[in-house]
Order: sequence, then structure tokens, then C-alpha cells
Amino acid sequence: TGFDIVIGNPPYVRRTSLPLKEKEVYEYKYTSAYKQYDLYILFIERGLSIISNKGLLCYINPLRFFNSDYGLKLRQLIVQQYGIKKIVDISQVDVFKNAMTYPCILQLLGRGHVSETFDFIRIDSKEKIMNIEGVDKLPISLSLIRNDKECRFLIGDKVMSNIINKIEMKSYALSEQFNVARGLPNNKINFNSQKYSALKSINVKKYRIEGTPLKIDTDYVDEFVDEMIIMPRTVLYLQAMIKEKGIICLDRIYYLKPLQYMQNMKGFLGVINSSVVNYWFEYNYWTTKVAGGYFDLNGNQILSIKCPSDNNILKKISHIVDDVIYNNSKESIKEIDRLLYEYYELTEDEIKVIESE
Repeated sequence: TGFDIVIGNPPYVRRTSLPLKEKEVYEYKYTSAYKQYDLYILFIERGLSIISNKGLLCYINPLRFFNSDYGLKLRQLIVQQYGIKKIVDISQVDVFKNAMTYPCILQLLGRGHVSETFDFIRIDSKEKIMNIEGVDKLPISLSLIRNDKECRFLIGDKVMSNIINKIEMKSYALSEQFNVARGLPNNKINFNSQKYSALKSINVKKYRIEGTPLKIDTDYVDEFVDEMIIMPRTVLYLQAMIKEKGIICLDRIYYLKPLQYMQNMKGFLGVINSSVVNYWFEYNYWTTKVAGGYFDLNGNQILSIKCPSDNNILKKISHIVDDVIYNNSKESIKEIDRLLYEYYELTEDEIKVIESE
């Protein structure tokens, strides 16, 4: 019993905007009401519960639940009890006027369907939506999602999955070496005084400052007395540099503070800026992109970035980074990539996949 097809555009309402009594009911009734869920999550669970075994659910909804912490229970429900027919990524197309929702078209299958693959389609223009049958489809194995400990919807083929596995098997997260924090908000800065140099996010590029720092005053200068790796918040790709002692970071900059004395900070800098880490980051966090294909970074994402477990590799990269910083050597940037390709034992075909991205 149940419906053959359920079609909908569920409401997008964050848990923090819901009345207390409603939250209590939802969190009692729905498995997917997890952490800071959004109402559309519950609508997906409800829709699945009323389709027949051979039924189809088709919604247009945000794709953020693909790898967010609040989407965990829904992802588990989908891959353990139901199936996926097709996902169409329209997150970078302006489909709703005056609303930035980053949606996808989600087609899910009832319990009676047996399918181990689904089609993933990425649309980047309204014209392609009208001619979707002519757009290339990427077949995705459900085992890639089931085998992920958090059932994240990681979109890629077996080659991509192998690359990610190789990186993660010989790495640890930045969180083992650093804390991360945001720069100073405007209410902690005196812009009428010119005592200290300060960087805005637009000044922070790969390995170097671009433009002229501001002059400001603040009572929080002690937080910035040391050299540290800094990263702008909104980026098309990861980019980092080491700021000099005493330079202040303003609000839209993240700064990494070592947990203990560190000799190889430049090694970590080279890794963050590398093609390998940018590929890993894109693979894991593409669903978090905002308008224009930008990442709006958060601290947890930054601390999850992978670094080689072998300290000797970091030492080698550290020496090469000196040449990048002081001589703007493009060949040295390529050498960092080559070292990481070798360390992670990537094949020529896998390297071509990374460099094509």
C-alpha cells in the first residue's frame, strides 16, 4: 500500500525558527529530527513513509543534508531502507527568485526497488534544465555512501573514491596540530587610530599579502603576536599564507594557532595550498558551496583538512615553501604537488584526475 509517486517542494525552515511545542512533537515522531535539522528533512522522511514499495519520491530541496551533521539520520534512513534513483544538482542555478537555497532535485525509491547505482547530474544553467536528457550523467555506486561511516553523499566514481582513500589512510586532521579562530569583529576595533597593521580577507592570497593592510587600534593585539597560518573565509579554493608577528586579522579571516611549538608551519602551509588537499576538500564539501561556487568556510571544515602523517614530508615541503614565498616560484609549487602525489602513491591516471579539477 502507499502512493506510487509523491512530488513536492517542502518548506525550508530551520529548527531554530520552530516553536518549542512543534520541535517536541517532531523530535518524538521523526528519526531524522537530529541536531539542528531543517523542516524539509522531516518532509523527506514523511514522504518516504507514504510511498509504496515500488513508489517514487521526487522533491526539490536543499542539498546541504548530503554531508551535514544534521542530515546524518536521514542519510542513514535512505541508504539502509530505501534507494536513490537520481540526484540533479541545481544548486548553482537561480531557480527561486529572491531565495538562495542551493537546491537539488531528489528522486528516491521505495523499499521494493533493488538498485545499487543512481545517476548524478550537475546543471549550471537554466537552459540545461530544459534539456536535461542531453546532460551527461555520472553513475554513482550506493556502496560508496554505505561504506562511509557518516553515510555522506560523496559524489564520484571509483577512481575518485580510491584517491580519497589513499589520502585519508596516510593522513591526520589539522585539528591534531592546531586550534582555529576568527579574526576580530568591527566592535573590537578602533578604525580612527593607526597603531597596528591589520589584514582584511581580500588581502589574503596563496602564500602572500595582496594590497595594503589597514591601520587600526585594538585592545586584543596579544592574540596576534605570533606568526600563524591564516585563510580567508570565502574562497573558490583553499588559499593560505603565514602572517607576520603583530599583524591583526579582521573578521572574515580564520587563523590557525599551533597547539604546541612548531618548526614545520610552512610545511602545513604548503599542504593546505596543494592540489591534493584542494581536491580532497572539494570532494568532501562541494555541497556547502554558496552562490558563484564559493566555499564559505567554517572552523570545523578547516580543522578536518588532511595532512601527511610523515613529518619528513612536511620538512621537505617547508623548505620548498621558502622558495615559493620569496621567489614566487611556480616550479616549486609543482614540486610540492609532486611530493604529495608520491607520498600518497597516486597513479598517473589519478594525478590526471586531480589536475583536471
